[in-house]
Amino acid sequence: MKAALIDAANVVVNVIVWDSSCTAPAGTTPIVLPDDYYVSIGFVYDPATQTFTDPTAVIPPVEPVAL
Repeated sequence: MKAALIDAANVVVNVIVWDSSCTAPAGTTPIVLPDDYYVSIGFVYDPATQTFTDPTAVIPPVEPVAL
């Protein structure tokens, strides 16, 4: 298994190999993930939906609308 370690702001600070004998470093919370789940340092965790978002994802520009 792997885990994303998140800080108090719910930002991923590391992704590590995880098992039941592991202990998260002070100031982090582990979110255990399937091995095939992609998450990276800097992603933001939403505890309400239990999902991660890449804050650097490119958002397509909005085309202006002629009035």
